[in-house]
Amino acid sequence: EKAGLEVLGEETYASGETDFSAMITKAANADPDMIVILDQAPGTLINQIRTAGLTTRIGDYGASTSNEVITLCGENAEGLVTIGLRLDTTSDKGKAFADEFVERAGFDPTLYAAYAYEAASIMLDAIKSCGEDLSRDAVRDAIAATNADYLLGNITFNADGNRVINFANSPYKVSEVQNGVWVEVE
Repeated sequence: EKAGLEVLGEETYASGETDFSAMITKAANADPDMIVILDQAPGTLINQIRTAGLTTRIGDYGASTSNEVITLCGENAEGLVTIGLRLDTTSDKGKAFADEFVERAGFDPTLYAAYAYEAASIMLDAIKSCGEDLSRDAVRDAIAATNADYLLGNITFNADGNRVINFANSPYKVSEVQNGVWVEVE
């Protein structure tokens, strides 16, 4: 609303919900320009929206940028728009990570696999930088002082311990499923 958008409705559902027909009917009756889903696993909802015949644009944030949502939704994922971190598998680091992940796990890495790898890498680098002093404070201070390029971009932290993101040079991307693959869009 602050951005000048009109929110036509807001619905919530319990974890594990599998029947979204009532919400989809409400959404269809509101005739929105876009349905925004804030869910880490939106596949079932996306499939039910499309099965109900809605052609409304669908947006999501976060983990849905993995190829898993395309696998789960097939053609129903076409046109899905999302903003979030993207694992750049065209970069040397990203390709090496994805190739090794597929070799070991047998499927494409999700964004959470990249997060976990990045977190472990930051921790390992911090521990290595501590030398002989492996106290809790020394490791914590080394993590707080992180300023390096990792799998998902440059990592630094603010005084509260939150990641500082330079959006001008960030792996956060607006992406859309086009012809069954994620494509970065302007």
